[in-house]
Amino acid sequence: MINQYDTLVQATKGLRDRGYASEFHFTKDGLVNKDNNRSYDESNLEIVEYHRFEGISNPSDMSVIYALESKDGSKGVIISPYGPYADPALMEFLDKLTIRPLEE
Repeated sequence: MINQYDTLVQATKGLRDRGYASEFHFTKDGLVNKDNNRSYDESNLEIVEYHRFEGISNPSDMSVIYALESKDGSKGVIISPYGPYADPALMEFLDKLTIRPLEE
């Protein structure tokens, strides 16, 4: 999805306002929803949209926010650095997820 936000803060707020209120974190078993402690593997999650941000003055500010939805209806986000700061295991996991096609 093309970025529709100028900053990561705006994206986080905008997605939260649209129902992606939970935060996910990555573990060796998959992504865990911090609100309900449910763990999800790649077959139970879909990337609904994502937005990438590049730090103009600081390369360590490079990040991507992913809006995720699970098969049980949980909606949330995970934020990941990209480039040299990215977690290779998380990137491998996210690469396995289906990306929802854009609605026309």
